[in-house]
Amino acid sequence: MGLLRWSRSRKWLSFSASSCSTGYAHGETLQQMQQYNLMRLNQIRNAFGIAFDIDGVFIRGSEIIGRGPEAVRRLYKDVEKGELLVPYVFLTNGGGTTEAARAEVLSRQLSVPVNPIQVQIKEGISCWQRRTGNSIK
Repeated sequence: MGLLRWSRSRKWLSFSASSCSTGYAHGETLQQMQQYNLMRLNQIRNAFGIAFDIDGVFIRGSEIIGRGPEAVRRLYKDVEKGELLVPYVFLTNGGGTTEAARAEVLSRQLSVPVNPIQVQIKEGISCWQRRTGNSIK
């Protein structure tokens, strides 16, 4: 599965992992592209978004609990094109993996495109809080 980025047309677009190592068309790094995606998401804020706790609430082990995939699909205007109606993120305490790896697994489990910036691992949140001095409430 390729990586995804949020486009100006409010949908996820894929790009190859090989472009990460060589840089994007304008020389951006993966981190710069993710920062750009976050900035764009903040500029086009909806009235709300949804955060799914996936540890034992949304997913138990490798099993999806309840009707999670159906709920996530309802957040898309067009799943195949990656067009979101409602922005969402997945929260997890489970470390030991990267956001990109976890996003790939979630994409397979849910049959929807999940971008690494939609996966917030506790270690990443802690690093962000230390770096910015902000807290999540």
